[in-house]
Amino acid sequence: DTKNKKSVSLRSKEEAADVLEKMRTAPINMPQIFQNDPPLVWIGARAGDMIEITRPSETAGFAMFYRFVKPPSYDIL
Repeated sequence: DTKNKKSVSLRSKEEAADVLEKMRTAPINMPQIFQNDPPLVWIGARAGDMIEITRPSETAGFAMFYRFVKPPSYDIL
């Protein structure tokens, strides 16, 4: 059942600018995620990209979250 799964997608530079304008914030103030996170590797995200994470929500049906991609982390410990 796909309605209960989260999805991750890339936003274009224009879409990212619109999101930042609507949220009245800057990329530095947004939550970040590492480029080597498995779902980001699968979609080909690069540092500086904005991704949209859509998750199921019991109250709203679904909820969207935005993250900026930062360079990969190779520190394991």
